[in-house]
Amino acid sequence: SSVRLLLVGVEVVKGPASALYGSGALGGVMAFRTANASDLLDPGMSAGVRATLGYQGVDDEFLRGLTGFTHQGDFDIVANIAERTSGDIMLGSGFDLQSDDDVVTGFAKFGYSPSEEFSAQISYQGFRNDSVEPDNGQGVSTGSPVDKTVKMDQFAGHFTWKPSAASFINMNFVPY
Repeated sequence: SSVRLLLVGVEVVKGPASALYGSGALGGVMAFRTANASDLLDPGMSAGVRATLGYQGVDDEFLRGLTGFTHQGDFDIVANIAERTSGDIMLGSGFDLQSDDDVVTGFAKFGYSPSEEFSAQISYQGFRNDSVEPDNGQGVSTGSPVDKTVKMDQFAGHFTWKPSAASFINMNFVPY
């Protein structure tokens, strides 16, 4: 079985020429496509669960994650939660940079596609990071560690309507 990720596509549009994502981004835009349950399921399956565990020694980082996904009739659901905890960063010189991270991420996506003409998806992405990090992560710290908290919540929708009786209509609405 191949490795299947929650991120299944990335589109990069350089410069302010993006009509799809708006023209306000002078440097361009990156659009990420997240997986549907059908992207994660093996043929003939309707539901699945994936657990993730990981460790890296340079900062004693532990990763724990759980993903559930199902495709039932017209409905498609994916949900994920993961936590990373880590400690001091060991440099090649033998010096340790003081660090303590606790990162929690969450993702949920609900899709409804009753026909080829209409589909709707809503999604949530959340990120929490409570950390103490070096003021210079590229080398020996020049001062006190930085205590910071980062929180991000993003809600999005994607609605498509393309009636076969009116081929001139092809509506895509993406609020976030």
